[in-house]
Amino acid sequence: MRTKLLALCLLVPVAALASVPEWVRTAAREPLPAYGPETKAVVLLHEQITTVKSETDIRTVTRYVYKVLRPEGRDVATVTVPFDSETSINWVKAWSISPRTGDYELKEKEAIETVAFNGEMYSDLRYKHFQLPGVEPGSIVAYEVDHRKRKNLLQDLWDFQETFPVRHARYVLELPDNWNYQAHWRNHPETVPTVIGGHRWSWQVDDLPEIRSERAMPGWRVLAGQLGLTFVPSPSSPQTWNDVGRWYAQLAEGRTALSPELRNKASELASAGTPPLDAARAFAGFVQREIRYVAVEIGIGGYQPHSAAEVLANRYGDCKDKVTVLKALLRSAGIESYYVLVHSERGFVDGGFPSLLNFNHVVIAIRLPAETRFDKSYAIRDFEGGKMLFFDPTSEFDAFGSLPDELQGNPGLLVTAAGGELIELPSANENINRVQRRAKLMLSEAGELSGDVSEAWGGAMAAAGRARFLPAALSERQRDLENYVNRFGVPLRLSGASFDDLETVDRELVVHLKISSGSFAQATPPFYLFRPAAVGSMSSTVAEGEKRSYPVDLGPVSTATDDVEFTLPSNYVPDDLPPAVHLTYRFAEYSSSVEVKGRTLYFSRKRTIHERRVTLADFDDLKTFYRRIAEDEQAVAVLKRSTK
Repeated sequence: MRTKLLALCLLVPVAALASVPEWVRTAAREPLPAYGPETKAVVLLHEQITTVKSETDIRTVTRYVYKVLRPEGRDVATVTVPFDSETSINWVKAWSISPRTGDYELKEKEAIETVAFNGEMYSDLRYKHFQLPGVEPGSIVAYEVDHRKRKNLLQDLWDFQETFPVRHARYVLELPDNWNYQAHWRNHPETVPTVIGGHRWSWQVDDLPEIRSERAMPGWRVLAGQLGLTFVPSPSSPQTWNDVGRWYAQLAEGRTALSPELRNKASELASAGTPPLDAARAFAGFVQREIRYVAVEIGIGGYQPHSAAEVLANRYGDCKDKVTVLKALLRSAGIESYYVLVHSERGFVDGGFPSLLNFNHVVIAIRLPAETRFDKSYAIRDFEGGKMLFFDPTSEFDAFGSLPDELQGNPGLLVTAAGGELIELPSANENINRVQRRAKLMLSEAGELSGDVSEAWGGAMAAAGRARFLPAALSERQRDLENYVNRFGVPLRLSGASFDDLETVDRELVVHLKISSGSFAQATPPFYLFRPAAVGSMSSTVAEGEKRSYPVDLGPVSTATDDVEFTLPSNYVPDDLPPAVHLTYRFAEYSSSVEVKGRTLYFSRKRTIHERRVTLADFDDLKTFYRRIAEDEQAVAVLKRSTK
């Protein structure tokens, strides 16, 4: 498995001249088809050999062979191998064949070992890094890893497609007698394995296209081909989602035990008799703000949470630890809650493959009394016995009772003592995720513009705004807002800016802008021309360019509105105003209008995104939709000097 490095300065070891294995040379000799200039490298061979000896003894050998085609493809020379206390490495070897410098071999002792990522407090997850020297276009890079895999999960994922073309990919499985397997294919037609003797099978796929980057595409791992395998000891049955939930419930059992410190903290945050929703809000706010997020992966693959008492004492923990503290505080008030396992990348969870390997994050579902009245913005779902409120205490910028945009509508595994149920997480509607823009602008006879703009951001828009501006220094905020105003499409200058409720996550985020322009309108008496769509932009070029291969992600379902008032220069009256626009498609709609009353021109418009993902079947409609909006934004109002 190859993993991108975030920022790692590697020393290049002195490698000994070595004999390259024949399986590497065989892959290197195979002729290649012609690839386009954007292809940086090609995977000549990706082979994974898994041998299951017993429920506690699983060995995997992984082999990769790459050919570098362009200078930008040289990052394949960085080999990164993850391991932890339950995944021991038997050996790691890497080779390169360079047209200029010859053959090299790097051995495990020459690797640089690091923790998973910077800022991690405590983790048994480690990486071994190699940097193969002398790699250039035409070079072959190969490596082989032999390790014993995590014994807690009798499952495996084979990711056989990536951002480079793949010539040959092969998975070999050997099981004990009387064992069986369950195979699930994703983003690829089911392939029948070849029986290769004994209790062994081999799957092979060839000539897989690369997952090329496109604007606003889903994550490439969501689109890539994958085989999920479950190893089934006889006479066991294949794993279900209920089994996955039951396993996690047992793993977390006892972790929410109430210590005196937890009880005291709960009483401090919410006194006896506090309404359940208010108590839940107080507990959630404490965990969100006061329990610092630190990745703490240790034991059983990082799946098992630490005890709530330990996390409270340390005041730090990862996502499952923060949920565990919140569950304990809720429990002290008699409020039921549940772990919900999710993945932070939209569309990653595969409902047809029941496995913990689908998840990398944990949120909470809180059961509140049936008579509880909720604001329309809460992430609520109906279940037997009442409603549940969903919340992610790891998110710094989302209000209590809401979920980060990337989790909304995604599958999640609701974990109860009885087992697990794969559910769809709640989604905010377009009226929650909104930008409401209002402007009062003054036009002079010389064509100058000045005035004030206020924008109220709600839901996912507010969370994104806070994530962008809260960590930034004042100078960075000013620069970001100047860049934002420059994208309005007209020559504007930002002369002042301020925020309301920037640090209050349960309120709308309001941005106030003071703008001006010395050459906004074209004043050529007797005519006066200007664009009413002076602030903000609702068009996009996401549908322009070459033909796409993947759906378009438009971002959250949302609503954006503009209400702009222009005070017109004296002695001018309307001569020609832009016509009203009405666009309606299945995925979105848009409308705008212009009218004049006295000396004031009113421009209003509204764009609503109904569906986040636009399929290729609707791509031409999406292109038309945004082009029509762009035309409306360029439309000109014409005034004429009055003769009266």
